[in-house]
Amino acid sequence: MAIDTPEVRKRLEGWFGIFAVDNYEVTSKQTKKYNCIAWSMGKTNKWWEAAKYPGYHWPDGIPDDGSLNALMNLYERWGYKKCGKDATLEEGMEKVAIYCKDGEYSHGARQLRDGRWTSKLGLFEDIIHESLDSLCGNRVVS
Repeated sequence: MAIDTPEVRKRLEGWFGIFAVDNYEVTSKQTKKYNCIAWSMGKTNKWWEAAKYPGYHWPDGIPDDGSLNALMNLYERWGYKKCGKDATLEEGMEKVAIYCKDGEYSHGARQLRDGRWTSKLGLFEDIIHESLDSLCGNRVVS
């Protein structure tokens, strides 16, 4: 069964209002099992979300207020280090990008070895996108 179909693309583009900047590829079936934060860390067994959103997984000892700082603390606990706002590919580095609005995180994306990015779109599919600007639409995608 194909996952990257015109119907799936129409739904994603209509829902998120994104992808006008570059090409993208749908790489998974729709699932509620994990979200963009989990996916950005390579995890697919739980939905990772601050306690501000009840019913999801969030590790003890990390602020659970949905803030940018909280998400940065989570990534640091899993071995990521702050590297600035440079989205270029660096050999031997796995980069994660944090999208935020008004001091709260809204999405996380992971850079692939070829320089493209991968994202989980909320309750929907995973995608590979060419740039971080692909997801700068009007809706929250975490």
